[in-house]
Amino acid sequence: GKKAAGVVISLQKEVVELLKKQQDEMTAEDIAAHLGRPEEVEAIYAILRHLAANPDRGVEIVGQGAPHKIKFCIN
Repeated sequence: GKKAAGVVISLQKEVVELLKKQQDEMTAEDIAAHLGRPEEVEAIYAILRHLAANPDRGVEIVGQGAPHKIKFCIN
Protein backbone atom coordinates (compact mmCIF):
# COMPACT_ATOMS: atom_id res chain seq x y z
CA GLY A 1 0.00 0.00 0.00
CA LYS A 2 1.23 3.41 1.00
CA LYS A 3 4.55 2.18 2.38
CA ALA A 4 5.41 0.39 -0.88
CA ALA A 5 4.47 3.49 -2.88
CA GLY A 6 6.72 5.59 -0.68
CA VAL A 7 9.64 3.24 -1.30
CA VAL A 8 9.09 3.42 -5.08
CA ILE A 9 8.81 7.22 -5.04
CA SER A 10 12.01 7.46 -2.99
CA LEU A 11 13.83 5.13 -5.40
CA GLN A 12 12.50 7.12 -8.35
CA LYS A 13 13.94 10.33 -6.89
CA GLU A 14 17.35 8.67 -6.40
CA VAL A 15 17.30 7.38 -10.00
CA VAL A 16 16.45 10.78 -11.48
CA GLU A 17 19.04 12.57 -9.32
CA LEU A 18 21.74 10.11 -10.40
CA LEU A 19 20.88 10.50 -14.10
CA LYS A 20 21.03 14.29 -13.75
CA LYS A 21 24.35 14.11 -11.92
CA GLN A 22 25.98 11.62 -14.29
CA GLN A 23 24.82 13.40 -17.48
CA ASP A 24 25.42 10.11 -19.29
CA GLU A 25 23.46 7.19 -20.71
CA MET A 26 23.07 4.38 -18.18
CA THR A 27 21.37 0.99 -18.03
CA ALA A 28 19.12 0.03 -15.13
CA GLU A 29 21.96 -2.25 -13.96
CA ASP A 30 24.42 0.67 -14.05
CA ILE A 31 22.04 2.79 -11.99
CA ALA A 32 21.36 0.01 -9.47
CA ALA A 33 25.11 -0.52 -9.04
CA HIS A 34 25.80 3.22 -8.60
CA LEU A 35 23.06 3.44 -5.98
CA GLY A 36 24.41 0.36 -4.17
CA ARG A 37 21.08 -1.41 -4.75
CA PRO A 38 21.76 -4.23 -7.23
CA GLU A 39 18.75 -6.13 -5.89
CA GLU A 40 16.49 -3.31 -7.14
CA VAL A 41 17.47 -3.53 -10.84
CA GLU A 42 14.02 -4.75 -11.96
CA ALA A 43 12.21 -2.04 -9.99
CA ILE A 44 14.61 0.58 -11.38
CA TYR A 45 14.00 -0.65 -14.93
CA ALA A 46 10.22 -0.41 -14.39
CA ILE A 47 10.59 3.10 -12.96
CA LEU A 48 12.74 4.18 -15.92
CA ARG A 49 10.26 2.78 -18.47
CA HIS A 50 7.43 4.58 -16.70
CA LEU A 51 9.33 7.87 -16.63
CA ALA A 52 10.32 7.53 -20.28
CA ALA A 53 6.66 6.94 -21.25
CA ASN A 54 5.83 10.37 -19.81
CA PRO A 55 7.74 12.96 -21.89
CA ASP A 56 7.31 15.69 -19.29
CA ARG A 57 9.49 13.66 -16.89
CA GLY A 58 12.63 14.23 -18.99
CA VAL A 59 13.83 10.61 -19.11
CA GLU A 60 14.67 9.24 -22.53
CA ILE A 61 15.27 5.69 -23.76
CA VAL A 62 18.46 5.26 -25.79
CA GLY A 63 18.62 2.21 -28.03
CA GLN A 64 16.58 -0.94 -28.01
CA GLY A 65 16.89 -4.65 -27.45
CA ALA A 66 17.08 -6.72 -24.30
CA PRO A 67 16.21 -4.83 -21.09
CA HIS A 68 19.77 -5.13 -19.77
CA LYS A 69 21.09 -3.36 -22.89
CA ILE A 70 18.65 -0.44 -22.98
CA LYS A 71 20.11 2.80 -21.71
CA PHE A 72 18.38 5.83 -20.28
CA CYS A 73 19.32 9.48 -19.97
CA ILE A 74 17.89 12.83 -18.90
CA ASN A 75 17.09 15.05 -21.87
